[in-house]
Amino acid sequence: MSATHPRARREDVLEALRELDHPADAAEVAGELGLHTNTVRGHLELLVHLGQAARTIERRDRRGRPRVLYSPAPMSPRRLEAFRTLATVLAMELAAVAKGEATGIDGACRDWAESMVRAGRLRPRSDRAGSIREVSQLFEDLGFEVTTEPLGDRLYLRQCPFIDQISDLPAICDLHHALLRAAFDATGGHLDVPKMDVLPRPDLCVATLREPAHTAMPLLPLPAPSLEGPA
Repeated sequence: MSATHPRARREDVLEALRELDHPADAAEVAGELGLHTNTVRGHLELLVHLGQAARTIERRDRRGRPRVLYSPAPMSPRRLEAFRTLATVLAMELAAVAKGEATGIDGACRDWAESMVRAGRLRPRSDRAGSIREVSQLFEDLGFEVTTEPLGDRLYLRQCPFIDQISDLPAICDLHHALLRAAFDATGGHLDVPKMDVLPRPDLCVATLREPAHTAMPLLPLPAPSLEGPA
């Protein structure tokens, strides 16, 4: 499930914005990083679009055009839920290791999905369309923007809450892949997630869906050959 995770400069821009600890314009952030102001401005605008930074207009009494200022956005409830989920799954795995019952990250994700069912946040469904709706809503609650296509064989995940961590910690993407698989299994096993493309475009991951092998239509048995000769 591993993938190549290119390091995006916007991660450095966001880190510099946090270290400044005050609203700053693109020129000031660019000075901290040694980058061109226009380059940094583009990353800052993308961070605003992703909900990771806020944009305000400078209030000034003197003449001149007011500056556009940027600051890190406070953590939203949905992003907080995403971090809580990550901590919960890792805690489940650590508890299993301590008991000598570790089943790997897939097992911890299955335990998490079952806890979501018990909590009523993930409901078993009798059809694949229902499963897609359940899992999509759950991942929306975890901070993602989730859409699908008419054929229903792909999920598009945007606004990852961990977009500024995954370059250094690509295992987070593998964990999200495992969570998707576990969530679909908990809704009835109508779909599997054999593949997830990580960041084929900025702020987009694509999960491929398919029916698991055990739900494929079985082959009809051939009639047994007759032991009698032709009449």
